[in-house]
Amino acid sequence: MTSNKTDWREAGRKGSGESPRDQRAEGIPESTVQQSRMELEQLSARLEEELARIQEGFFGGTEQEIAGELSSIDQHPADSATITESREINLTVGQLLGTRRENVLRALEKIKNGTYGICDYGGEPIDPERLKVHPEAIYCLEHQRLIEQERRGEQRRRLGEGRESYWS
Repeated sequence: MTSNKTDWREAGRKGSGESPRDQRAEGIPESTVQQSRMELEQLSARLEEELARIQEGFFGGTEQEIAGELSSIDQHPADSATITESREINLTVGQLLGTRRENVLRALEKIKNGTYGICDYGGEPIDPERLKVHPEAIYCLEHQRLIEQERRGEQRRRLGEGRESYWS
């Protein structure tokens, strides 16, 4: 990785015996941390409500009930496809909101234990400007990009594997 990451780990081992996750963020005013806590708590509540609404819609009934039909025989294939697509979209949005809520809860945990503003991946300080825009950020920008690249690569590999077996 970066030399910064190694430096943080070595500094933690040699100096205080703390891992990067145990380091405390410096340079983040307490007022900023408290403002972030309030924003994160509000965001957590909104995400919880949105997730509940999506779950209610996702598990809200059978295709017949959703379409208002008495029987699946009356169901036009296009109606079924529309309902299926809507459920797939809700599932994807729910997964994204769930991941964001996990990050919000992790950021609140970091505030509680005094590590807010420290990257969970490498222990570097997270830019205070990034935290103003995304108070739920638990990774510095460099490591957030790295994690997203790894995620996209994994998705491509899975898609590629499926494609190869299809054409084989």
